[in-house]
Amino acid sequence: MAKPPKPDIQFAGDKAAARAIASVRAAFNTALETRSLKAIADCLHETAILVPGEDAPLIEGRDAQLAAWTTIFDQAPDVHYV
Repeated sequence: MAKPPKPDIQFAGDKAAARAIASVRAAFNTALETRSLKAIADCLHETAILVPGEDAPLIEGRDAQLAAWTTIFDQAPDVHYV
């Protein structure tokens, strides 16, 4: 019997926690792809911190991140996340 293909990520340490994180990450990616603010909110802890890049300030908290994604979606309707 053939082995199932390996996932595209490696699980180290606490494998249950790693799988949970990978699951939420996949849900978040789907939420971005579908531009669903509700689904994005469901993925974020209320105190989540987004590190957008070296030259950008941190975006702290679920509400601030939802506001940022709303702005991004409104200002860049032709941008798609895949």
